[in-house]
Amino acid sequence: MTLARRRSSPIHVDGIEYRWAVSARALSSPEYVLLVVQSVDNGQRIVVTVPHRDRYLNIEGPPPPDFNYDAITPSLVRKIMAAAVDVGWTPDRPGTELSFDLQPNETVTLR
Repeated sequence: MTLARRRSSPIHVDGIEYRWAVSARALSSPEYVLLVVQSVDNGQRIVVTVPHRDRYLNIEGPPPPDFNYDAITPSLVRKIMAAAVDVGWTPDRPGTELSFDLQPNETVTLR
């Protein structure tokens, strides 16, 4: 499944173009969903649940000290892609999507 260029961002890793996009599950949800796919092939995709603190939801109390996901950056996307490769991600071949949960300390855990 490819991502529309209009609603996703490119990222180049080892000379290959991938696309990534972020969406909120719901307005009241405390997490985002990050999708990563290779831009030209219909290969396996990565789906990552990323915790966040939406300042507009009036969530009380400070975030945990190791909470660092005010923004999902290309650097974080690269870390997630590297973790996915370590567990067998094949972005150039079709397959069941890899689902991960991202922990506050940047540890990626396979679901």
